[in-house]
Amino acid sequence: MEQIFISSDERIKECICPLKDLLPKLDQINFVSYDRIDKQAGNCDAGIIAQELAQVFPKMVYVRDDYLPNIQQEAEYTLTEEDNVSIKLTNTIPLKEKESILCIITASSGKEYYRATIMHATNVSITIKKWMNYTPTDKLFLHGTRVDDYHRVDIGQVGVLGAACAKELYHMVKCQAETIASLNGTCAALKKQIDDLSAHLS
Repeated sequence: MEQIFISSDERIKECICPLKDLLPKLDQINFVSYDRIDKQAGNCDAGIIAQELAQVFPKMVYVRDDYLPNIQQEAEYTLTEEDNVSIKLTNTIPLKEKESILCIITASSGKEYYRATIMHATNVSITIKKWMNYTPTDKLFLHGTRVDDYHRVDIGQVGVLGAACAKELYHMVKCQAETIASLNGTCAALKKQIDDLSAHLS
């Protein structure tokens, strides 16, 4: 398994502050189970919604112009009389005319990324311009549609959040344990005083 490392050396950091009071913020985040809409991604998954996380921890979410992987479909296609490409759709994701989509073309020479604009769209098919170096044996994969606000979560930061919350809980439990031990001592002392008083009165 490939190991992933990130730069975390103290010598490259400044304005270092401890994370604290995280549990009330963590309580604002919904942890959910979900199915991917592309149907190709497999079974039910679990995680968080990036847009919701951004409301609480904005630095943990990156937003940028990119292609959303919301189609994920190996597509059958034919050439039209106008020499364009008509693509059969097998999923339920609505696609619109003039929408930009990312296609992955697999040819004998390798893979090529093709950014196409939808010329015509129906519920069951779309039409795009033919890509350069087209051959009838090319395989077409539809990746997704272009959006200007694709949200991605920094998993490393979420891991740090989890560890910080666990530490915060540990200190709360430790403090409560010390309080309980002190109260037990107080109760024992009071019980002894009551027992001594009862013995004196009797």
